[in-house]
Amino acid sequence: MRVYAGGSSEDKGSYNCAIYVMKWLEIIQPENDEVDHYRVEYASRILFNEMNQDKTEAIRGSDAIRLYKPSSLLLSPYCQIDSNDIDTD
Repeated sequence: MRVYAGGSSEDKGSYNCAIYVMKWLEIIQPENDEVDHYRVEYASRILFNEMNQDKTEAIRGSDAIRLYKPSSLLLSPYCQIDSNDIDTD
């Protein structure tokens, strides 16, 4: 069985195809070792793709406020944040 999920990094939807193929293989041949091999291979390609690394660098370099856990304070009616409170410089 051959599966093609190639594409350039400019083609933003090129890996959507791989996700559908992996799910299809899981449904059609759920106990096939070859399917597991493809699943691992394409998952690695997606995770370590150049586009994801660019996104990670952008997030790491931003000055945005990051909350790693949801804060109950932000859900309080006394906490009113709108777009004017965000520094866009």
